[in-house]
Amino acid sequence: MKHRRYWVGASAALALAVAVSAAAGAGASTATQTKAAATKVTLQLKWVTQAQFAGYYAAAAKGYYKQAGLDVKIKVGGPDITPEQVVAGGQAEFGAALVRAGMDPASNKGVTIVKQPFDMNLFMSRQIDSASAMTYNELAQVLETKNPKTGKLTKLSELNVIKMQNIGTGMLEDGIFTTEKWIKDKGHQATAKKFLAASFKGWVYCRDHAADCVKIVLQQGPTLLGGHQKWQMNEINALVWPNKLGIGIMDKAAYARTAKIAKQFGAIKKPAGNGAYRDDLAKAAVAQLKRQGVDVNGKKWKKAVVKVTEGGK
Repeated sequence: MKHRRYWVGASAALALAVAVSAAAGAGASTATQTKAAATKVTLQLKWVTQAQFAGYYAAAAKGYYKQAGLDVKIKVGGPDITPEQVVAGGQAEFGAALVRAGMDPASNKGVTIVKQPFDMNLFMSRQIDSASAMTYNELAQVLETKNPKTGKLTKLSELNVIKMQNIGTGMLEDGIFTTEKWIKDKGHQATAKKFLAASFKGWVYCRDHAADCVKIVLQQGPTLLGGHQKWQMNEINALVWPNKLGIGIMDKAAYARTAKIAKQFGAIKKPAGNGAYRDDLAKAAVAQLKRQGVDVNGKKWKKAVVKVTEGGK
């Protein structure tokens, strides 16, 4: 899934990173499936409940996981949750995570780096000059807040937007991953394909039924309100669709760029090997959906116009 990240700066800046739903996968122990016992699978999200993950919640709500013979538990993330550690520790079979982008540690003279909180209050109160933001989340939070200088909701024209993709630092995000050891097992690979196909079908549903998916997310009790979730669902769809390769198939060039940047700025200690890139499972899942007559490309999808509401109400 492509995701846009921005830097929001004094005149407010925001950064953009393109991401694609990756395709490796994992699942819990895969005993022979019967009608009485579905294969249990846990998905650890990186962040709190919101429309960013609507496709997974939709796949559960619409019964797609159940139809695939899976019993999926979706674990909510947060600022102190590291999906990689959760998966590596065996507490989840799948993880959905992003690669954090930030200030170049070697070129930060004169810059004080602070830990960015859940909201954008520090930025809006001008206690900081710039902040990292996604088009679907933090950017919306800024637009949903009144500009102290005008007393009216902040306008995009009042922000200085720096798109990460335009400056060569756009990176993949929200990929589905598992451990190398787990995915070697043929039975686990079969479980992964089922999980991916059902998840992708959930994202297709959210493309065609955005309003219903917002309701599904709201039923999970998110912190951010309905207006914000509606904006987020529209922006997430805009980052997924249209999808030339087919939903969930990782672009190899984007992977190479992400791996290079991650190594350059110390996000990973060793260069990412070929084993970290895998798209055969996603391709198999997409092929399955095609045989079922599911539109995996969304060529005709058009972005809706969503009005910003104060406080995301």
